[in-house]
Amino acid sequence: MEIIAYTDGSCEPVNPGGVIGYGWHMDWLGEDIEEFAIAYSGGEFATNNMAEFIAVQAVLMECMIRSGKLSEPGQLIIRSDSQLVVNTFNGFWSSSKAHLKPIVAITNMLKEELLQAGATVYAVERDRK
Repeated sequence: MEIIAYTDGSCEPVNPGGVIGYGWHMDWLGEDIEEFAIAYSGGEFATNNMAEFIAVQAVLMECMIRSGKLSEPGQLIIRSDSQLVVNTFNGFWSSSKAHLKPIVAITNMLKEELLQAGATVYAVERDRK
């Protein structure tokens, strides 16, 4: 079974320092699920990259909640337009920005939980808007 999630994040009207928003959409066994939210408002640490990671975290948490409903582990593919997210998530890059290190660590922890449950989890770059 393959589950594909699409994620996106933004920081508006300025980056950094704007309002972080994120969204995601996935098809979970025929059920369309999506979420959009404002995660953080203002401050030097409010960046587009942070929003992109928060969107991925939201998908991973939703999958963890729903994974108990699966008869067998599946494959989760996260599609993102952020090269930083895709390459960091897949272990090719690391973040040099201090404000992103905690959020990357939490993302990796959530990913590891799904991997330990038997899921296959990876990110791929989607077509840019």
